[in-house]
Order: sequence, then C-alpha cells, then structure tokens
Amino acid sequence: MAVYFMPIPNTTQAPKFDGHFVEDFLEDIEMHLNRANIVDEDQRVGCITRYSTEAIRQRIALLPEFNRSKNGKTWDEASTLLIDIYGDVDKSRPLPFAAFEEWIREQAGKPVFRCKAQVNAYYIAFMSKGQPLVDANLLVASHRRRKISCAAWTRRATICARSRIPSRV
Repeated sequence: MAVYFMPIPNTTQAPKFDGHFVEDFLEDIEMHLNRANIVDEDQRVGCITRYSTEAIRQRIALLPEFNRSKNGKTWDEASTLLIDIYGDVDKSRPLPFAAFEEWIREQAGKPVFRCKAQVNAYYIAFMSKGQPLVDANLLVASHRRRKISCAAWTRRATICARSRIPSRV
C-alpha cells in the first residue's frame, strides 16, 4: 500500500490560497488531506493556513476557527468561515446596464467581423459582460417592453455568423 504525504507548501504540487477561488482551494486541499489520510481536525484546519499566502495567513491566523494554539477546531467551521470571508471575491458583478449599452454601441461602430476568431472574441466579451446582467434579471427586465433578450439574440447571431465566416482571411 502506497503512503502519501501532503505536498510541501509553496511547491508546484501544493495548493495555494491567495484569496481567490476559495471553494476550489478547499476542495483541492481536502483531496490532498484525504489522500494523505489526515483525519485529525486540528491538523486539517492547520493546513488551510499552511497552504495560504502570507497575507491570508496573517488575516485569519488569530481567528478562533484557525488559531493554531487552540485545540478542538473543526474543518466544517473553518471552511464555512473561509467561504464567508472570501466567497464573494470571484463572483461576477454585473456592469451597470448603461455601461453595457454603451459597450454595445461601441462594438456596433467597429468594422464587420472578417474571421471566426473575431466572432469568438466578441462572443466571449459579450457573454462575460452580458451574462451577469441576464443572471441578475437586469438585461431581460429592461427590454421587457420590446420583448427582446439581447443575450439570446446575440447568441443566435454569433452562431449564424460562425457558420458563414471563414476561419482565416
């Protein structure tokens, strides 16, 4: 039977928490903990701080859920608190609708697409700006009177354009 150890912090194999993608970090660190067969809750929680950047470590080290000098910590409490603190960092924040409309006007003034790469770049930019508005019901709500969903229309237009535009010019 193979014996696994936790990766050495700050090496390429080691997870590193920098304040972003907290749930991914916790999932990764938990996989390493399970593979290394570490079941002691205090040790598991200690790995959260150990595999965090120095700045994160300084912020959370003295919180009761992470304090290394105290026993009786639990993974559930520590991971829940970490998600509470950092969970919103990477959530998309919609542009104000006026800024989105302005971006669309700017794009409309640009030359027509000449290759699929341009269509794809536009599609990615549009969806990264527009989808948070759709998710927050801001895009559809503002167009309800005209019964237009800008995101759905642009998707169809982009898909149609992809089939008609050559890959390269």
